[in-house]
Amino acid sequence: MTSGTERALALISEERQRQVDVEGWTPEHDDQHMEGELGDAAAAYAYAGDHSPVNPQDGHGTDLGRVLWPWDRASFKPGAHRHNLVRAGALIVAELERLDRLAGSVQYFVRGMPDGSLELYAADSREALAEYLGGMPVETLTWVERRAAFWMPGRSYSVCAEDLFLEYYSDAPYLGGAARLWPLTFPNA
Repeated sequence: MTSGTERALALISEERQRQVDVEGWTPEHDDQHMEGELGDAAAAYAYAGDHSPVNPQDGHGTDLGRVLWPWDRASFKPGAHRHNLVRAGALIVAELERLDRLAGSVQYFVRGMPDGSLELYAADSREALAEYLGGMPVETLTWVERRAAFWMPGRSYSVCAEDLFLEYYSDAPYLGGAARLWPLTFPNA
């Protein structure tokens, strides 16, 4: 890494630690933001400061940063451009940490289908998955290691169960229970 890269990463790391130590935005707090709010907040800071005029009615600007801010407008406090980017980086780290904790908190299972194919699931437990599947006997569900690799049609590489979970649930919140990861289905479909 170049010294510039190291400095930038150090600033982001320091800001992330400040968010935890000073602001109290602990991992437990961050885990409550299951619908991408941390990523939206990062985008808000990254876009902050496009120098749109301040709205005299509420004292806030109309720039895209304020539009993206997921919480109360008064809590959005952008500063200098470089500092905003550091905050954005720290919020991205917080969201990545949250997603990794979530992916590590579930278990992964395969179910053999009558045609010989497999379905891959993520679930809070084997019992939660059995219930999700309509009371299926738990013996028919095989636990797999989260780093177990699967070849997926249409991909030139294998992908692990945890990465499929992260692909799927970076766009849609996982609210617990169970979910099918492969063959892929889309939330709310």
